[in-house]
Amino acid sequence: MTILAVVVSLGVNGAPALYDMVVGSVVFGGLFYVLFQASSGRWIGGGDVKLGFLLGVWLAGVVPVFLTIFLASILGLILVALTSLFKSVSVKDHIPFGPMLISATVIIVLFFNEIHAAFLGNLLVI
Repeated sequence: MTILAVVVSLGVNGAPALYDMVVGSVVFGGLFYVLFQASSGRWIGGGDVKLGFLLGVWLAGVVPVFLTIFLASILGLILVALTSLFKSVSVKDHIPFGPMLISATVIIVLFFNEIHAAFLGNLLVI
């Protein structure tokens, strides 16, 4: 699956993006792997680690990776807040993070330039 993601991303972004794809994959998957190992799988699951490596290839860069993690966390917070209002989730329930990661990745891939210009244009130069 990761090889397919690399081939598709190279077709869309071109060969110079290979370095960014490797960096994005290592940062995204590596961060999740560290969290997985530090918590013995309590904070984040092994599937999220694998998904992080794959999504890092598609995001191809450090800034999109961190924006995606931030946005996925916000989406997860909104989901938990809404479900807590209706008492369908308790504090001890485990909420899958993968759907939030995928949703945030789609948003970042589609609207990265607009998000970067609106929020980070004056803060980060990439």
